[in-house]
Amino acid sequence: MTPGHAGSSSRQISDEFLCRECEDRFSKRGERYVLAQCARPKGFALRDVLKTLPPLVENERFKVFDVTVSVGTPVEDYLYFAASVFWRAAARCWTLNGQTIQRLTLGPYEEQLRKYLLGELPFPHEVRLFVHVWSEERAGFTSIVPTSGRAPDGTHRHKFTIPGILFIILVGKTVATEIDAGALNSNAGSFMWLCPWSKDSLFEGMGALVMDALRARRGRRQP
Repeated sequence: MTPGHAGSSSRQISDEFLCRECEDRFSKRGERYVLAQCARPKGFALRDVLKTLPPLVENERFKVFDVTVSVGTPVEDYLYFAASVFWRAAARCWTLNGQTIQRLTLGPYEEQLRKYLLGELPFPHEVRLFVHVWSEERAGFTSIVPTSGRAPDGTHRHKFTIPGILFIILVGKTVATEIDAGALNSNAGSFMWLCPWSKDSLFEGMGALVMDALRARRGRRQP
């Protein structure tokens, strides 16, 4: 994984940064598992699991799945892996091909993520993680290092890609109430998206569709 700057590269940054104990923790708590689930020449394990599940929301652009209790999709591993990549990209500058890559700016959430990774705090309440799994049969093996931007509503957004999977975090005081639907750490459950990489976009009415589906499901459960 190459933290820092938007761009594709088959070369990993190898700067020493973490102690051996922390590297081992990151590997055991999420990295090893998640990297085994991404797109590989012999298959795409995570996508295969999602295709066995009934979608909560479905249209011509995407499907959303509730993976709260799905065998093969341990939510905490994905949360921990994403947190470790975003935190490393914010904790220091990196170099790639001799060029300095600027740190992500996460504000107070950098320290909250650090304490989460150490087991001192839960995953930050004001951070929402979205996981988009590429639906194309030939997903490709692109990795894109962490980069920052703004969601259409102005919310701070950071994202990175490993082969076949796009990880996006949105941070801020309002995300837990206004940008919660469809997140892996949503108040309503744990969700993953299956959508084309070539047309991937986070918020074009998708959140509203997820909320409508959740309300309908709760209505069906009431006597």
